[in-house]
Amino acid sequence: MLIILIAAICFVAFSFKERKNNTAYITGYHEQLNRFRESQLKLLQIIEKSNLQQQQDIDQIKAQLQIARNHLKGVDFWFRYLEPTVYKLINGPLPVEWETEVFEKFEKPYKRNGSG
Repeated sequence: MLIILIAAICFVAFSFKERKNNTAYITGYHEQLNRFRESQLKLLQIIEKSNLQQQQDIDQIKAQLQIARNHLKGVDFWFRYLEPTVYKLINGPLPVEWETEVFEKFEKPYKRNGSG
């Protein structure tokens, strides 16, 4: 009887143990996010240092802009899935949405970010 009780306690303890099977996804997301940030910073540095009167500098800005855009597209799925409001802030303006399902006697309608 005691052995069955100990086995049941061990089974319950291991059943609710937090598993970290998703660390590969999180690591991949953070690596892509860091690449995206670095490409943005490099683009800003190139823009600050360049002379827009010279075609060579304009071509360099366009090339770095394409690299930053490719990194954004690489992390696009993760932004849409994990951080939809951040994605909308990066990819385009957020529409203003009025929250009207409030208790109209007690609260006024208010604005909120995001849509849907």
